[in-house]
Amino acid sequence: MTREGHRALSRAELLIAAAILAMVIAGCQKGTPNLAAEEGSPEPSPLTTPITFQIDASTQSPSSEEALSEEPLLIDGQPENEPERPHWLRDAAYENEYASILHQLEYETLMILSQAAEKRFANKDEAPSFEELRKELLKYNAEQRLDPWQTIYENDPGWLLEPSELLYAVNMYEPSLELSRDDEDKVRLSFKTYGQDYQEHTVSRHMEIELLRSGESWRIGDIKSRTAEYAFAKEDAEHILTSANEYIQYIGDDETHYLFQDEQGQPYVFHKKHGYYTKPDNI
Repeated sequence: MTREGHRALSRAELLIAAAILAMVIAGCQKGTPNLAAEEGSPEPSPLTTPITFQIDASTQSPSSEEALSEEPLLIDGQPENEPERPHWLRDAAYENEYASILHQLEYETLMILSQAAEKRFANKDEAPSFEELRKELLKYNAEQRLDPWQTIYENDPGWLLEPSELLYAVNMYEPSLELSRDDEDKVRLSFKTYGQDYQEHTVSRHMEIELLRSGESWRIGDIKSRTAEYAFAKEDAEHILTSANEYIQYIGDDETHYLFQDEQGQPYVFHKKHGYYTKPDNI
């Protein structure tokens, strides 16, 4: 598909692609673990909702031209021809070692797919098929995790060039992280996600993600998810916004928002229901 063709995708086509993605991923889900209720959240239902890449259907498919025009941001030791990614994706930092592992696995997966997606936009006939990418992707993902990535790569690869809603570690609210393990080779991460200013209207999720170890290497295993509405207290929102601006100050709230301001008096708004925030440039 040419860049012009990609930009011309209609709203109907995007909804169809989202439906296909949901059906594919639904087939990958097994088990219904029972999580305890979290403070500030309604009583949880079991994690039976099939995991999807939570792309809002009202969001337009990203423009490949815009995605390809990002400013260069080099990583230490990164080959010059590797796709450049914004700092929030590349430099996300965590206190917990397993959160860092999850981030690295997601990042490596995305680098493989985004390089191939750029080739698809440049010349589809010369781009690798998903089957050609599979062996490399299996270094970081269990087999069942590849079906949703294949759907994205083959049907709407533009999302791979603007990936803020495709990855979970960069949206993790780390204070909510809980760990459990069946044995030394399987660790389960449970946490809440939130939306940031560059991905407005993303719905917060309760996530459960398995990390599987083989020797010294880890891979992403099963993923389960459910919507998290009204999942963040005022203190949570303040903690999240401090990562965007250390001088943030709480000034009040209403039925739908927690309201903050920076040292210049500019507003920051945390949206209670769906757990995302907007700041001055986006308001």
